[in-house]
Amino acid sequence: SYEKNNEFGVISRSINQMADKVVADAQLSNKIVNVNYVLMSQVESEEFYINVLSTLMEQTDSILGVIYLKDESTQSFKYKRSIGANNGLLRDFDCEAYDNEFGLTLANKKINIADYSQSADFKYNALGLNLIPNQMMTIPLIVNDEVDALIVLATLNRYLPHDNSLVERLLPTLSARLASVVAYEKIVTYK
Repeated sequence: SYEKNNEFGVISRSINQMADKVVADAQLSNKIVNVNYVLMSQVESEEFYINVLSTLMEQTDSILGVIYLKDESTQSFKYKRSIGANNGLLRDFDCEAYDNEFGLTLANKKINIADYSQSADFKYNALGLNLIPNQMMTIPLIVNDEVDALIVLATLNRYLPHDNSLVERLLPTLSARLASVVAYEKIVTYK
């Protein structure tokens, strides 16, 4: 790398920045391919939930993940599957309860990354964490303009911009695939 403060130095820095961007974009694309492979390869719902959680956790450096599904009959989100959480402490919650940890995500239907690094006494009962996460990412899965499910990830580190970009780019496929898995579960149940 050329480190002079002349025209060649400026060009060298620009080329290095472009190369770094190309590498970052290639890494993001590779992660998207990996997650999409998992999304499309699972048929059985139990396998699907666990593999989606583990893949998203791996790709975003998360320590735990939880999936909540909307139950129309009770108008609540019900805990479905988790990795890394204390299942005994997980709770269902009202679809209209915007005062809980998921309120912002339910209200604006967008990914929310909450920072808990300054909250020494934070206890996240919905996930049953025994550790204080640095950040929590709540991902709404939207079908027909309604939040039908939530995926919650937590990390002891910080989510990087490429983690958010990864999840943003996966949302349409993830939402559609989840809708098909839930529909398949209903068909199997009613047989």
